[in-house]
Amino acid sequence: MFATLLVIEPLRIFSDMLPTTMYSTRKTLDLEDKDFTQYAVCPKCHTLYNIDAVRKKDIQKCAYKRWPNHQQAAKRSECGTQLLNGSAANPKRVYCVRPVSAYLIDYVKTKNFVRDCNLWRCRTIPDDYLADIYDGSLWKSRTNDYLKNDHSLYGMINVDWVQPFTHTTYSLGVIYAIILNLPRSMRFKEENVMILGVIPGPTEPSLHINTYLKPLVDDLEKLNRGMRLQDGSRYGNIYYFRVLGCSSDLPATRKLGGFISYHAKQGKINTHHITTLLKYYQTVIAWV
Repeated sequence: MFATLLVIEPLRIFSDMLPTTMYSTRKTLDLEDKDFTQYAVCPKCHTLYNIDAVRKKDIQKCAYKRWPNHQQAAKRSECGTQLLNGSAANPKRVYCVRPVSAYLIDYVKTKNFVRDCNLWRCRTIPDDYLADIYDGSLWKSRTNDYLKNDHSLYGMINVDWVQPFTHTTYSLGVIYAIILNLPRSMRFKEENVMILGVIPGPTEPSLHINTYLKPLVDDLEKLNRGMRLQDGSRYGNIYYFRVLGCSSDLPATRKLGGFISYHAKQGKINTHHITTLLKYYQTVIAWV
């Protein structure tokens, strides 16, 4: 009996040291992502600022002008919203973003990633079956040009808002994407979902999310031209990435695409943002 207790006690102590949740496991093993870029956000107009400049108090108020060339002087005034929490050097809101290229740098080093992204070429599905996105006319129309390259990738982007807290109203937005080239059994796994941006609360933007999309659009512009990534080969390979579509609910789709609200009775479409999306994203299709 005494010998048994000598064996059990160390095991009990060891078990108490083990993390009990996925979050604590990642913290214990130091697996948290440290390459998210942070921006200070204006709480009123959602303009992004360099967070270091805000923390050093080089920038304390939002300088955005909605109508800089308006005939009335009052309309040309700056936003003027305070970016810091009182005297503390902490921004009121912080936007975290990690572009697609940062994920691809890690993915291409993963064993069999390129092979898995090209398994769709070996599928045997009858012509009159629609089993996956590969069987649609949009995907098939790209197989003779963009998709001829084994390193050309298509993605789907999504935006949604969640309530992370139980006893208070706080709406937190998440921009994320998946790689459509991966088989359906793999593309939605946690390790293959790309968290591109976390939009701060407590309320979601009322009209659009253009300012939050700009860092991602800049990155997609580079990937559209091609980016050389080290994937284990001697000189690496040039990889391409384009967004083929978006999959969100109706309100989020309107904000993502720059459209007017779904319950609006009059107004104009944000044609500048739509042109940008069409230019760098190839095409935008919304399933709602």
